[in-house]
This record gives sequence, structure tokens and C-alpha cells, in this order.
Amino acid sequence: MIHSVVDQHQVQILEKIYKAKSYASTPKLTGILRSVLDCSYETVNGLMGDLGTRLRNFSHKIDRENPHPDLFSLFGGELVSDTEGSFSRDMTDTLDLYAYGKAHGKSNIVLGFLKKFVAKHRMFETISNVMDDPEENLLNVRFVPSKASREKIRSRKRTQSINTDLIFKRGVENWDSEPKNFTSYFRGESVYQKDIEDALIRHKHFYDLGLKMMADNISASIFLMQDKNLSSQYYGFNKISLTSASIIAAKQSNYKFTIPPTPTDDVEVVYPKISIDTDQFKYRFFADKLHLFDDAYVPILEFAPRIYTYQELREFTSSDVSKVIDYLERFPEADGHALFDHYWILVAGTNFVSDSGSDGSPEEVLPRDNGTQHLDIELVKRKEIVAILVGERDGECYFISYWN
Repeated sequence: MIHSVVDQHQVQILEKIYKAKSYASTPKLTGILRSVLDCSYETVNGLMGDLGTRLRNFSHKIDRENPHPDLFSLFGGELVSDTEGSFSRDMTDTLDLYAYGKAHGKSNIVLGFLKKFVAKHRMFETISNVMDDPEENLLNVRFVPSKASREKIRSRKRTQSINTDLIFKRGVENWDSEPKNFTSYFRGESVYQKDIEDALIRHKHFYDLGLKMMADNISASIFLMQDKNLSSQYYGFNKISLTSASIIAAKQSNYKFTIPPTPTDDVEVVYPKISIDTDQFKYRFFADKLHLFDDAYVPILEFAPRIYTYQELREFTSSDVSKVIDYLERFPEADGHALFDHYWILVAGTNFVSDSGSDGSPEEVLPRDNGTQHLDIELVKRKEIVAILVGERDGECYFISYWN
């Protein structure tokens, strides 16, 4: 039963999230993000085309007076840097020259050279592919200063099913290699800690034997793992793929990866499956008046992980988790700004089938009421399966806490 383990872990998680740390105040915002608003629309669009328009839209929506700290690292700092050769410095200088040229009737051929310079800048294509109003591309929502505006943008996201094909493709070895719970992903923990500790033991072993070259190679691998650890964290929160998160949630919910027997003349081809035995549940669904499904005739539930938006499941969210999200929306270490663009609840959800239909083939048994979402919520509320809260930032997800 996952109930006691999840509750115990959640206490540790909350302590780590609320643990106070020092932080530096954010510097003033300069560079192209201000310049595109100081110039007229005609000037910006004339020089930079559609990118100029989208930069203006982006700058209008963000907090320029009290900027988000992440703005200073977005695109490697290219939008704020005054270093010669940076996108911000080059575009700001070119914008000044273009505005001057237009105001003083300079040749269109000369102005055309400025346009070509902009289009050929090393960062032009990269920034063009991403930059836009957060309300349009649903990215960089954390930069929007109004919580109400952020919520409006986030509400456009919808429930998504996580494709399990990749899990089956990688096989049971990948399944077994994932941890049995999320402890290594708690805030402040290192996903690479065990690997680093093992490497340190090997390093000492070879160093004591006088095998310096071997020890140096291990030292290099340790530094690489430490660098990976730093790059995989965001204010102490650990990056996690939805595939890994799905496997860990499934394992912690007691789903099993079943490898079928090798097909023979007498045994037909059967594909691997991930499923959970309903006999382990304390709650018997068929005895409940809601009668979501009759588990006397549905002995197993097949794994079908899903991610729901926080807005969709807000009414079912515990007060502790709601407080965590409110805290992350005005995170002290981020100078009081929102930490994530979106919040997702990943559920080790289910699709279920009976043993067989009248013709011997699997027969799908659909749940009543609100379908799979209703069943997911009931299973999570009753601590029969695991659900976690993850934050999305720049298209990547970070483990925050359990949602149970």
C-alpha cells in the first residue's frame, strides 16, 4: 500500500521546498527588450520584420520594471547582454542606426544592408523559432507579472496521454533501471549522487594502487556527473522526463511489467504489458454505489499514464499542494516571481479490460460517469495509485512533490 510511504515522503518534500535560502536581487533590465518598445512599431518591424513584432509583443507582456531572473539567462543572456556581438547589443545598435537613417532620408540600399545584417545574425533563427507573446505560444508564462494573466494562459492547456510505446520499446531493462520511488528527485537531492559516490570509491581504489591514469579518468567522469547534476536542477528542483516519471509512478503504485513467453507453435504472440492487480486494492469498486466498474470481472488494470493541468484538478487538490503552488508563484529565491510556466499532475492512470469477450478477445470495459478521469481521481484520492506534481519550464519538467 502506497499510503504511508507517500505521506512520509511528502513531509520531507515540503520541508525541502520551504527551506529558506539566500538570494540576490535582480538587476535592471536593459538591451533590446527595452529598445523595441522605445522605437516605433514601423521602425522595429521595418528592420527586424516579424521577429521585431513578436519581440515587441513579448516585451509588452513581461515585467520590465521588476524583471524575472530567468530573463538574464534566456538564450544564454543574449536578450540583455551589452557585450559586442551579442544579439541584444547588435540589434540595439542596428536599431539606432536604422531609426537615424529613416529619419534623415538615407538610401534604401544602405538601410537594406542593416536588414541583411539582422537576418544573418547567429542568434536570429534561434530566437525567431521561439520568441512570441506567451499568450500565443504558451511559453515563458512565468515572465508574465499578473497571476490572473498567467492562469488565463495556462487554462488553454489540456489533459494529455503519455505514450507508453517508448517504455515498451526500451524493454524491461529500462523499467528495472528506474528507481522505485522519487526520493532522488526531491528538491536539493542529486539524481547522480549514488553514481558519484560509487565513482569516488573507484577513484580511491585506483589512486591507492598508484594507477594515476585510471584515477584521473574517473575524476573526469565525476566532474562530468557534477556538471550534469547542476544543469539538471532549477532552484534545487530536479529535471525529470515524463517517461521516467511515468515508470517510477507505476512502480511505486505496484504496477508490474510482464514479459510474455516466447511464442511457439502452441503459444501465440503476446506483447509485453504493464498492469496492476485490482485484488491489492483496499477499496472494492463493485461494492460502491458509484459503481465505476465491477472489479470482480476486471481483475487487472492496464497502465495508461496521463498528465492533467492544475486547473483541471484544482478542486481535488489538497491544501498542502495548493499552498506549495502559491509559494512557487511568488518564490522568494526568484525575487518573488513565478518559478514555472505550467503545473501538471502526472497520474499513474489506467485503461482497463476484462479477461475476454465472447469470442475470446480482450473486451474493453468503459467506466461510467466522467470516464478515465473520474477513475484516475478516485484511485489517487484513495491512495491506490501515485500522482505527482511537476512544474514545466521551457518545455522541460521538474519534480515538485506528490499530489496525493
